[in-house]
Amino acid sequence: MSTPFQPIFLRRTLAALMAVAGFAAAPDVLAQGRVTLKTGTGDVFCDFSSMSITPNGSVTVQCANSPPPVDPNPLDPALPGQFVMAVASSSAPAESVANVTVNRTLGGLAYTLYYWLSGSGCAHDGGVAGVNFAQGAGSAIIQVQLAGTVGAKCSVNLGEPPAPAALGAQRSTEVTLTQGSTQPPPPPPVNGCPAVPQDMLTANLGGRGNHLYQLQKSGQVVSMKLPSTAPKLSGQIYISESSGTYSPQPVTIEMSINKCPGVIDTNTANACNMRSTNGYINAITWLSGNLGGLNEAAASAFGYCWAGEPGAEYYINARWSYQSCPHGQPICGFQMEYSNALD
Repeated sequence: MSTPFQPIFLRRTLAALMAVAGFAAAPDVLAQGRVTLKTGTGDVFCDFSSMSITPNGSVTVQCANSPPPVDPNPLDPALPGQFVMAVASSSAPAESVANVTVNRTLGGLAYTLYYWLSGSGCAHDGGVAGVNFAQGAGSAIIQVQLAGTVGAKCSVNLGEPPAPAALGAQRSTEVTLTQGSTQPPPPPPVNGCPAVPQDMLTANLGGRGNHLYQLQKSGQVVSMKLPSTAPKLSGQIYISESSGTYSPQPVTIEMSINKCPGVIDTNTANACNMRSTNGYINAITWLSGNLGGLNEAAASAFGYCWAGEPGAEYYINARWSYQSCPHGQPICGFQMEYSNALD
């Protein structure tokens, strides 16, 4: 591989090698050897098989090895650098967290770059946030909470930083929301149940203790299958406030466990249904079988929801109604999870 280097440096190197060898006019003396180049990023060694000077003064070294190329844009530790989005577009499942990468060149100073979100696919927008670059870091990740509408888009936009920091040509990334594991397809029609609401959302709770950050518009219903409690016979579903989902306050929360997806049963005398203006934490405990003498007839009297009919599919349906939402985006939510209960 022919590797052109700085002419003056190598001319001096060549002269020095000749002088040390004592053969100023004997080019075959330089048929092999090693040249060390001092660069801003460290030493580069070249075990050369030949070295020559062209008539215009340039030096060409024929290296036996392949020295790594010198970075033309080293990270200057004293400068913030130039920032650019890694990609123009990407996709992620609705109701998930998208990781958006920002790359940096020409600088290595610890720095905070500001960005803002826009689009109906963002769980919240209208505010400015910062992404932090550690000293010497060439990239950083922006984590974006997405809303629940498949096909919606959320744009992550870099704010113009003050000089000497600068932006590159790609200044935004558009994330398209897709159907994913966090938003299963709508359930099939159930005999004896009304049609599901047109704008109903679906979700999966995941395993015990796993948080679901459920985001939706005021009055919108989310429906999810009641998870199996096997081998146990009881479970508890929580809805709790979370700053990560920008929970609205004040709010009215309704939750119902029944056989019909999307249906909110308003009969709160039944322990399978709840309605609360407490926006901090609410829960329903259900039984999936006869536990300690608590059967279908006795469960509700003790404050437990009976969801133990053999072979029946049960759903958790929830909605929250509110007047306003943080950051101006009309999609807010709560943290949902389930755990073991009585056994």
